[in-house]
Amino acid sequence: MLSTVVEKPAGLKNAIIVGIMCAIAYCFVSAHHIERQGLYYDELFQATASFWYVGKPQTLFSLGPGNFPALNMSYNAAFKTALYGLYLKFNDGLFSVRSWRLTGIAMVAAGILAFSLLTANYLSIFELLVFFTLVLTDTMVLLSTRHDWGPVALALSLRFIIIGLTIRAIRQKTIKPYYTFFIAFFCGIAIVEKLTSCVLLLPLGFLLIFEKKFRNRKYLLVFMGGLFLGSGSLILLNAGSLILKGYLISLHNIKDPILMIKPGIIRYITELLGLGNGSFTATFIFGSNPSPIPRCVESVLLFGTLIAGAYLCLCTVKEEQYSKDALLFLISFILTGIGLYLLPRTTSYHHWILITPYQYAGIAILAQGALKQIHRMRFAALLFLTLLCALLLFRIPVIASMHLALKNGKTDPRWDPSLTQLGKFAGRHAKGTTFITADWGVGTQILCLSNGAPNILAEAWGLYATPAKIDSFIQSSPNDTFYLVIPRIGITVADSSRRIIINTFNNTIPGLCEVMVEPEAKKFNAVILRKFIRQTDGCRQISNNGGAQ
Repeated sequence: MLSTVVEKPAGLKNAIIVGIMCAIAYCFVSAHHIERQGLYYDELFQATASFWYVGKPQTLFSLGPGNFPALNMSYNAAFKTALYGLYLKFNDGLFSVRSWRLTGIAMVAAGILAFSLLTANYLSIFELLVFFTLVLTDTMVLLSTRHDWGPVALALSLRFIIIGLTIRAIRQKTIKPYYTFFIAFFCGIAIVEKLTSCVLLLPLGFLLIFEKKFRNRKYLLVFMGGLFLGSGSLILLNAGSLILKGYLISLHNIKDPILMIKPGIIRYITELLGLGNGSFTATFIFGSNPSPIPRCVESVLLFGTLIAGAYLCLCTVKEEQYSKDALLFLISFILTGIGLYLLPRTTSYHHWILITPYQYAGIAILAQGALKQIHRMRFAALLFLTLLCALLLFRIPVIASMHLALKNGKTDPRWDPSLTQLGKFAGRHAKGTTFITADWGVGTQILCLSNGAPNILAEAWGLYATPAKIDSFIQSSPNDTFYLVIPRIGITVADSSRRIIINTFNNTIPGLCEVMVEPEAKKFNAVILRKFIRQTDGCRQISNNGGAQ
C-alpha cells in the first residue's frame, strides 16, 4: 500500500480525487468570510471594464481598439475582465463582492485540478499531496489570490499548467513536439496576462538547455511558434500602438519614476524565501504589524529544506531521474527570482509570487526521492524530511492566525468595510448622480457596485484637477446631483490635486448648492461625503464641512 502511494504514478482516477479534494480545500480556506474585508481600489481594476460585455463601456482601466477592453493596464491583459464580463452577461449585469472574489478563487481551483490531471501518470499520490500541502499552507498564495489586487490568481493558475506540462514532458522517454508547443504557448499567454511573467522565459530557456530531448532545431522552432502564438495578441496590440501612436504600449510606463526602492540582494533573498509566511500581505490587508521573526523562521526553514534537497540531488543526479527533475525546478525557482530582481521597474511581493510554485514542485519530487534514499543516505534524507516537516508544522499557527483575522474582520484603512458600503450607497443613488473623487482609492468601488451606471464616476484627481476643468465638467454634466468623495484613507496619491479639488468646492462652484448628505453617508469611516445639487430657488445652501483636506 505504501509503495503504491509513494512510488507508483497516481493514475487518472486517484489524481482527479486528489485534485478535487485539494481544490475544495483551497476554496474553503480562501473563501472564509469572503465579504468581511472591504473592497480595495486595486482589487477592482480588472472589474471596471467588465461592464463592456453588458453594453456599458467604461474608460477606467480599459485599453484597446475602440471601446473594447483588451488591456486593463499597459502591462496587464483583460482576461479576468472578459471572464467576469461573461458572468455579468448571464447574471443581468449585477456585480457583487462575493462573485468577484470567487472568480479569482475559481481560477486557482481550476489550476489545481489542471495540474493534477496533467501529472496524473507522472507523479505519485505522495508527490501530489506534498505539492498541494505546500501550496495550501502558503499564506501569501491564500490571501493574494483571495483578493487578487496583484493580479495573482490567473497568473498562478497558468504556472500550474506550465509546470504540469513540464513534468509531463520531462518524465517521458521521448518528448512529442506538441508538449514543447503548449509549454511555450501557455508561457506566452502568461506574459500577455501580466508582463512581469516574462521572467518565466528564464526557466523555460533553461529547460531547453537542461533537457537533452529538447536540444534540436525542430523543438526550438516549435517552442518559438508556441510562444509567438500565445503572445500573439500582445504583439498585435504593440504593433498597432507603434504604428498609430509611435510607442510600444507594453513599455509605455517603463520610464515612469520608480516609487519603491529596490531592496539589497541579501534582504531580497530573505524576503523571497519568507514569502510563504504571508506577513507582507497580512500587514497590507489587516493593518497589523507582525513581528519579523516568523518570516525569518520561514526563510530559514525553506532555505534549509532547499539546501538539503540540493545536496541530495547532487549526490544522486547521475543515477536517479527524480534528482534531475527536482534540480530543474529548484534552478527554475532561482532563475525566476533573479529575473524579478533584474526587471527595469522595481517590483514588490505581489510580483515575487511568480517564483511560486517552482520551489514546491522541486520539494515534492525530492520528498519522494528522500524516502527512497533513506537507507542509503540516511543523514541527508532525514535532514531534508525533518526540515520539510518543520516548515509545514510552523505554517499551521500562521494559517490559524490568518483565519482569526479574517473572522474578526480585521482591516487596514484601505480595506475598510465602509468602502464597500460607499459603493452600495452609490448604486442606490446612481440615477442622475455623479460621484467626484478627490483622491485615489475610492473610485472603482463606486463604479462596480453601481453596476457600471453611466456618468456615475469622475476621478477628478486624475482628470479635472483645476478649478476651470472642474467647473467645465459640472456645467457639461447631464446629472443634477454631485457627491464629492474625500478619502480618509491613510495614503495620499494626489495630495496637490486633492487640495485643489476641495478648495474649488469650498469656494462654491457657480450653479451648485451644497446640501446635507443622507444620514447613512455620515457613517462611512473611510470617506467624507459632501453633496451638491444644481442651484434652484428653493435650495438652501449649507456651510461647507470644514474644508476637509
